[in-house]
Parts: sequence; C-alpha cells; structure tokens
Amino acid sequence: MSCDLSDFCGEWRLRSSCNFDEYLKKLDVNCVARKVAQKATPVVDISYSGGTYTIVTQTSLQTTTTTFVLNEEFEESTADGRKCKSVFTHENNVLVHQQKNTKDDGPDSRSTREVIGDEMILVGHYRWRKGN
Repeated sequence: MSCDLSDFCGEWRLRSSCNFDEYLKKLDVNCVARKVAQKATPVVDISYSGGTYTIVTQTSLQTTTTTFVLNEEFEESTADGRKCKSVFTHENNVLVHQQKNTKDDGPDSRSTREVIGDEMILVGHYRWRKGN
C-alpha cells in the first residue's frame, strides 16, 4: 500500500539544526542529555502500511519508534522521558505532531514537518501549562 503522505515517506538525514539546545532546555532536559542530543545525527524513516504510519528515528545512541494513525490520539513515551497523549494531523501539506504531557505541570510540545523540495523542515514548539 502506498503512503498517503507520499512526500513525507522515506529516509531523511539531519543537515542542520537551529536553537535545539534552547528547545531542549525549555523541555527541562538535563545538561548532559542535551549535549548528547546535540551531537546526534539522526536518520528518520517514515513509512506507511495498512493505514498506520511509523516514524523510526535512529542515532548512534538510541532508536525511537512512533506508530500512529492520522487524527487518532495515542499514548507516547518521548525520547526525553515524557509521557504524553499525542496526535498527528495533516494540515495544508504540513504533518503536525501534538504532544500533551500527562503531568499537569509538564511541558506540552508541538512539532511540524513540511517537505520543501528535497528537504523536510521540522520545527519544534513547547508550551508549559500552569499546575492546578
């Protein structure tokens, strides 16, 4: 079966990164883990089979796999250890990944992926919620 998001499916390699350390700080990732993450050169493979998408992110230190169906919420453990309720949507040729932290006082995040030519641009956003 072919990928409904055909522009996104395939292998992607990191070419450059901007403000990644600041983003990780805002997600409350410790200094050592941030240094390690900044040295990683991830390879991302996006595939589709039977209505389910899979994103495999590999570095020399770890591999993470995220499996999802568009527009369906699922439970996710992030690479930085957060437990989230997540959902992927496809809006105006942009793949949007929303992660709502299951801790009331933890950070939520949103990332967007957009394919422009032969590059996939990934932008991460975070937001802290005030505790009850």
